[in-house]
Amino acid sequence: MPGVDRDYLRFSAGAFALIAAAMGVTTGAFLALNYAPTWESAFAGVIHIQTKVGLGALLRGLHHWAG
Repeated sequence: MPGVDRDYLRFSAGAFALIAAAMGVTTGAFLALNYAPTWESAFAGVIHIQTKVGLGALLRGLHHWAG
């Protein structure tokens, strides 16, 4: 691309990937506090996070898009 510094584009892509990975780890840690990965309670845990945990739907959305 003429007039565009390719090193800047590479740095920006790497920074974005690092931020997305950090966001995924952080939101995943918060989501893990309210989730039990068992056959009996997995779906109920997701519903609990979506409806009863403060900002739970936002955390799940951020975790999804960070992936």
